[in-house]
Amino acid sequence: MPDEQSYIPVYYLSYLMITLSNSSNNKLDDLDIKILSYLIEDGRQSFITIGKEIGVTSVTVKNRLNNMQADGTVKEISAKVNPKSLGYHICTFLNITLHSNKYIPKVVRMLEELEGVTQVFVLAGIVQIKAILYTKNMDDFSLIFAKISQIDEIKEVHSETVLNDSMMGKFIVS
Repeated sequence: MPDEQSYIPVYYLSYLMITLSNSSNNKLDDLDIKILSYLIEDGRQSFITIGKEIGVTSVTVKNRLNNMQADGTVKEISAKVNPKSLGYHICTFLNITLHSNKYIPKVVRMLEELEGVTQVFVLAGIVQIKAILYTKNMDDFSLIFAKISQIDEIKEVHSETVLNDSMMGKFIVS
């Protein structure tokens, strides 16, 4: 994760997940923003429907989205999956403090390889890394938490278990 590119967090959208990259040098114009806004509202909308709504052809919509993907503005488009439907009932935010910032790349790679870790963020502040961990139950959580706690480069790990996830996340393009 913290190589040449850094990433803006994943935003969960109605039926679509878009990962926006901040590595893009191109600015979004009003048409790109309109297209993204429609996809955020309902990711199942066809290019034809979006084109009609914003007054351009479906080919224009498709080409604009392809260009945003090609230049790295839109990093990923995929379906939003409810982790609970896959048996992952425990969502935990892990706040990780390291002995030194020089360990960030190594620890990020280690975390990304652990089952259940869905996102890893590098932060500026006292906590250097925040990770999101999904587990099936508290026993699984305890095992993975113990593994993470044993990583030598980690000074402290604090966890916050999500009690209610009624709003998975919103992103407003403006």
